[in-house]
Amino acid sequence: MGAFLFGQAKHRVLWLTLAMRVRHRIRKPYFRRRESDVQRAIVQALLYAGWLVMHIPNQSTRGRQRWSGLMPGAPDLVAVKHGRVVFLEVKAVRGKVSEKQSEVHDLLRLHGMEVRVVRGADDIMDLVQL
Repeated sequence: MGAFLFGQAKHRVLWLTLAMRVRHRIRKPYFRRRESDVQRAIVQALLYAGWLVMHIPNQSTRGRQRWSGLMPGAPDLVAVKHGRVVFLEVKAVRGKVSEKQSEVHDLLRLHGMEVRVVRGADDIMDLVQL
């Protein structure tokens, strides 16, 4: 009888191992954060630290709307505190800065502005320290 239970237990372990392998093929083995989740965390951290944070709504920059001040490649957020202005380009963990974004960042730096590419709250720790 003991051998029978051992065989049953062995069968269950093999079945669970197979089920785990199938489940891991369906689900991604790593946690993927979207850019909107990263931006929400950054905004909350900056607001808590006393920064004034503004989002630049720059979603549709097709030629007909450029007259209204939209600019392709503009950073996602502007943070202001005690006369300090920081432009923040929020990216997901694997996100890349586009060519237009890089050009706008260089233009802002040329005008003396601070521009950062942030991928999480760790990248703004010096800004949120009280």
